[in-house]
Amino acid sequence: MSSQPVNQVNQKQLQQVLNFTRNLPAAMAKKIIRQETRRAMKQVLLPPARSQTPKKTGALRKSIKIRAISRSRKSSGVRLASSDRDFVGDMFYAGFIEYGFTRGGTDVPGQEILRKIAIRLGPIAIDMAIQKIAQRVEQEWRKI
Repeated sequence: MSSQPVNQVNQKQLQQVLNFTRNLPAAMAKKIIRQETRRAMKQVLLPPARSQTPKKTGALRKSIKIRAISRSRKSSGVRLASSDRDFVGDMFYAGFIEYGFTRGGTDVPGQEILRKIAIRLGPIAIDMAIQKIAQRVEQEWRKI
């Protein structure tokens, strides 16, 4: 049950984003990066995550969302999750499905649905986010 990021942007991609936002005010650049990253992840990751999640009542599928990670000065980003925290709230069983559990001394492996989707489609979402950031920066420069 690791909370480590599945996909991390490589240095070349990071430099590309920084070049786009270099001459913008810092707050505006952070806002653009945060918003456009979230939009790209929603478009690429959310539909397959919802369609591949088990459906009994549909509540688990509806609960899957793109959520912001805790903000800090060092990092920002998003994650694909079914709730704010695993094993808590109405969708507590999402953690059991994703990570697995032990029943009567027998380990039941997790399906790792969200992790597999993030690994498979993460690079596509990152490329889309970089394109969206570039387009948004151009729009902001036209306004200035």
